[in-house]
Amino acid sequence: MAELVLLLFALVALGSPPVSICFVLVAIGVSVWRQSNLRKELGDFRQESQKQNDALHRELVDLRRQLAAASRPEAQVALPPADFNVQGRPQSEPEKTVAEGTMRVSSQ
Repeated sequence: MAELVLLLFALVALGSPPVSICFVLVAIGVSVWRQSNLRKELGDFRQESQKQNDALHRELVDLRRQLAAASRPEAQVALPPADFNVQGRPQSEPEKTVAEGTMRVSSQ
C-alpha cells in the first residue's frame, strides 16, 4: 500500500522525470524487501509446522501402540468352561425348589 502512495506521489507531485524514476525505484526496492521478508517468515512457518506435524505423528503412533498393547490382554480373556451355567454353578448340580413347605430336589 505504501508503495502505491509513494508511486502516486512521485508521478503527480513531482514533475521531473529523474525524481519520479528514483521514487519508482525506491518503491520497487521496498516491495522486493517486504516480499523477501515474507518469504523468509513463510519458510520459518513451514519448518515449524513440519516439526509440529512430525511430533504429533510420532505421538499418534505411540498412542496407537499403547492402545494395541492394552487391548491384547482383554482379547485373550478365557471364557468359562461349557459345563457351567449362566450363574456360574456346575450344571450337574440339581436345583432345589421349595414347594408347599417341603424341600425337594428336582433333576433336569
